[in-house]
Amino acid sequence: MKNIKLLSLIVLIFTSFNTLKAQDNLFGPGMNDGGAEMKFETENHNFGKLKTGDKAEFDFKFKNTGKEPLIISSAEGSCDCTKATFPKTPIMPGQTSVIKVTYDTKKPGVISKKVVIKSNAWNAAIKEITINGDVL
Repeated sequence: MKNIKLLSLIVLIFTSFNTLKAQDNLFGPGMNDGGAEMKFETENHNFGKLKTGDKAEFDFKFKNTGKEPLIISSAEGSCDCTKATFPKTPIMPGQTSVIKVTYDTKKPGVISKKVVIKSNAWNAAIKEITINGDVL
């Protein structure tokens, strides 16, 4: 009877381990196993000193250095004054693209804003890029 219980326990543990291993990719590829990968040229841009009403736009360039198409599902600014435009079509492996960030300079003061990007990239499923500056 003890041998049957022990054998059942071993089978249960083995089955559970294999189930967890199979679910490892439930939310996309695991670390560095060939999925989409997002690499930015820079993750922060400082506009420096701006005048009220100046155009404040910056293109954050990135490349899909992975082996699968990169799909960006959203890119949202941390306030109404920060807008982001992102590619709506998949970025193929080796391809580059941009996320354009625009800041509304109607209010004077120091700025430090984030844009949160959600994608299927194994290395950056949720990624933040930032803009800084001083509106005079």
